[in-house]
Amino acid sequence: MLHATSSLVTWPRPVHRWPPLAVGLLVLCAWASLAHAQAEPTGSMPEPAPTLVDGVDIADVDPPPALDIRLRTQAHRIAQPSDEAAAIAKALLPFAILATEAYCNLNSKADASAANVPRDDDCPSSDLHQTAGWKKLSDYPSAHAEDGVRLPVGGHHRGLRLSAYVMDLGADTPPLLAFAFRGTEFSSWMDWHTNLRWLLPGRDQYDILADHVPLLLRDAKQRAQEALGRQVRQWQVVTTGHSLGGGLAQLMAYKSHEVGAAIVFDSSPVTGHHQCVGDDEVNCNVRIWRAYARGEVLSYVRAALRLTYPLSDNITEIEIGNIRGNFLARHSMVSFLAEISRVHHVTTEDKGWTTARLLAPAPDCDCMAQRNASRSAQWTAQCRDRWAAMGHDPDRLDQASQPVGQSLVSAR
Repeated sequence: MLHATSSLVTWPRPVHRWPPLAVGLLVLCAWASLAHAQAEPTGSMPEPAPTLVDGVDIADVDPPPALDIRLRTQAHRIAQPSDEAAAIAKALLPFAILATEAYCNLNSKADASAANVPRDDDCPSSDLHQTAGWKKLSDYPSAHAEDGVRLPVGGHHRGLRLSAYVMDLGADTPPLLAFAFRGTEFSSWMDWHTNLRWLLPGRDQYDILADHVPLLLRDAKQRAQEALGRQVRQWQVVTTGHSLGGGLAQLMAYKSHEVGAAIVFDSSPVTGHHQCVGDDEVNCNVRIWRAYARGEVLSYVRAALRLTYPLSDNITEIEIGNIRGNFLARHSMVSFLAEISRVHHVTTEDKGWTTARLLAPAPDCDCMAQRNASRSAQWTAQCRDRWAAMGHDPDRLDQASQPVGQSLVSAR
């Protein structure tokens, strides 16, 4: 839900430097999770999606009302209505399924106290991902002791939970490798240690993930090649997750140049972009898609942060306006998936909203100027033109140490 970490500085944390906004963010997160734990479930898994599993005929289902989807980028501070809503929803759907299943994986009785966590009877027996074409590779940490030697995060995962999947797109297209991160379990003190890390000392899930990204990638690729039955030289890698899981997914995307995109839902506003990722390794070209329910609790936090830290070049926010309930109830991955799943039986052109588009590089010029300027190969023509338009000499990379507008440390 709420924060990122530093693998370099874990004790003590400079609590005295906290602005009032930071404390407010933590209060909102605590309030949201407590409300989910006490409230009635906001909804079960979406009806259209299970019909694919159960083989139910949906030919007679009435067409759903039009989806209300708006897009926000650095160029448009106010979200703009989109006439491609159904195509966007279909593009998001395979990843929303994984972000929801992340709560179902390794379910325990303790988890069932949270309304945001699907109950056992709402989880489609781990089959839902198959309807979208995914093959599940592994949970991390594994539920099977015999897999311990292959567990990248070891025994000190601090509550970090994720799953790896692969989608075969054909012999001529690199396979899609996905990592889905689980959000907060209300009953997990380790999750709350991660959410409240600004106030608490010690290592948490962001630190653990930052240390193990290469191992996770290596392990998942090995498992994927075994599942596909062939050697793979090129991959398309994407990360996803909901709330806290969304923040972790973005951290992994910024941490590795192998990741093409992070597609996250109702995400934490903190990603570890600066604290956990070194200047020599930050992925300035990764595409970030932040989908969220209009009016969900963390959308107000992100909106407040955008006043000071506008979106960077590589980030697009996708606002879904159809989800009902108060600002706490709307922060539900179950409800989000139920809404966009309505496009299952809608015939629509993709209008360019394909996996290739979602993973297309989107250079963050400020990131390059401030952190990757020494990598001339990444200093793209687009960024050089923008740099020149601001009155700087694009050939003088030493100027990259100077601030580049308000988006210098854009809302990460």
